[in-house]
Amino acid sequence: MVNNIFEMTEGQVVDLRKEVDKFNHKVRVIVHPFYGVSDDQTDRTPAIIRLLKSRSDRRIPLFIFEEADKCSLYKQDLQNSEGSLNSTGIYLVPTVTGAPHPVAKSASGWELLVDVFNQVEVKDILLGGRYLKYQDLADGEAEYQRVFRKQLEKQGMILESSLGECVGIVAGKLVVSGFKVQLSNLCAPLGLSDFRGHRRRQGK
Repeated sequence: MVNNIFEMTEGQVVDLRKEVDKFNHKVRVIVHPFYGVSDDQTDRTPAIIRLLKSRSDRRIPLFIFEEADKCSLYKQDLQNSEGSLNSTGIYLVPTVTGAPHPVAKSASGWELLVDVFNQVEVKDILLGGRYLKYQDLADGEAEYQRVFRKQLEKQGMILESSLGECVGIVAGKLVVSGFKVQLSNLCAPLGLSDFRGHRRRQGK
């Protein structure tokens, strides 16, 4: 079953905490994975489809950031996929249109998301999605971008650029909220392989 993270019952929160604990407090977050592609299921990126088809008992809990007005469509699509997709352990995070900021009815979306993640004891986040791009440091960077860039440096990724667009925003927001964030290969249009052109040598 696909759940809206902001509409879970107490029992569903307890179940999610057990899932998170099973995978050593690690979850996967994908930001707007279907943005810019057809709503037709057959046109979605193969990597996402393979992930959704994987066995739920081997797949860490998956949180999909999706625009609020499309959440119902994707929830129904996932649950009515005639078994071709495995919707177990998938959680939707509704966002505003055209940006990755979570939206909730009764509180700040970011604060509520962080509260849920803390309730279920999330510590590590594997992050992917659309879009990930680089921004010139000369153009300035927000505090959350700087904090995430510093975390990447601790992981051995020394960058000459800051990370921007939706994936970069989510990364920074989660890092400043106390979570350890690691970029996955499921990023677009830039991915981990593109870091090579944006790294600088130590001591440069």
